[in-house]
Amino acid sequence: MLVPVLFLQGCAPGTVEITFAPQEGATYGYEIEVESSTTTLVEGEEPTHSSNSFTLAAQHEVEKTDSDGTRVRVRLRSGGNEPRQLLVRLDRAAQLTEVIQVEGLPAEVLGELGLSEIFPAAVGAPPEGPLRPGATWEVDDPVQIPGSPRARLVGTGRLEALDVIDGREVAIVRSSYRLPISRESDGSTSSQTIEGTHATRSRTTYDVADGSVVAAEAESVGRFVLELRPPGSDLGPELSGSLEVRVQSVTRRVS
Repeated sequence: MLVPVLFLQGCAPGTVEITFAPQEGATYGYEIEVESSTTTLVEGEEPTHSSNSFTLAAQHEVEKTDSDGTRVRVRLRSGGNEPRQLLVRLDRAAQLTEVIQVEGLPAEVLGELGLSEIFPAAVGAPPEGPLRPGATWEVDDPVQIPGSPRARLVGTGRLEALDVIDGREVAIVRSSYRLPISRESDGSTSSQTIEGTHATRSRTTYDVADGSVVAAEAESVGRFVLELRPPGSDLGPELSGSLEVRVQSVTRRVS
């Protein structure tokens, strides 16, 4: 989902160096197909299950690059609905370090947990210098998501291959990572607290010529402990339960 730029200058044959350095004002368009399912279990009630599938159109625009990283504004549209926006910050390795702002993304589009289901956080910083296919690296990076305390994204990344697809030179990266989630929210009938972990596996293909994402596939599973109480109060009866969210997404570059 994110757009690192891959520089080959100065690299040995068969290697690639991954650095995120976009020009201000650069734009990228994507089509995202999403399938999601949610299973909720609350004590004293029958389990509930829901599933959903939809297609999102996304436009990424690079707003500013400075010593703190790069700000990217993302505009999302689902069907005939009005576009919604979010603003994120990426570091020099294209790591998602902060979600600055989310504008009115509807629950039916983003699901129970919101942003992290549709935008699995990028793999963490690869080691400096040229990488050959098969190179691996550890991920341990801070991530800030609205409504949740700052957490650490932990996992691994691997440069799977350098290839040529449809005459285009590409680099393929696989990654897997886990992100702890802790969030409180107020609804019309109850307030809820969700705590658990979101685990994601992804495969991303990059165009070596300009660093843009050609395609991406991601599969994530979130398992959480759920607590419900009367809205606007920490007092009163409290119900416990569990929540499981599964999401599969396929991203394609469009003009």
